[in-house]
Amino acid sequence: DKNPSYPGAYLHKGMALTELKDYKGAIKVYDKAIGLNKYHTEAYNGKGYALELAGELDQAIKFYEKALEIDPTCMKAMENRERVIWRVGEPNRKKNFENTFDFDIFP
Repeated sequence: DKNPSYPGAYLHKGMALTELKDYKGAIKVYDKAIGLNKYHTEAYNGKGYALELAGELDQAIKFYEKALEIDPTCMKAMENRERVIWRVGEPNRKKNFENTFDFDIFP
């Protein structure tokens, strides 16, 4: 079947296209995965990563945030979002991100 209804197939294809630096192709494929499952955290994160590598940093942040909206514990999306926010240099977002966690380093 050339048009699978399994979002994971598109996720893996998107990952492969990202690895091959075909970011536009990867973004389209991630959209197909999201179209099949609008709660597919990894597809939103993958699309964010492809957008980031394509230089579309503001859009990348939006997709990382969507992944975190669906699953607030998704470490990949958290790390990716943090990295892009620091690259973009948005002080308000940095502050909000830093306040997301309350780690006690020294018990």
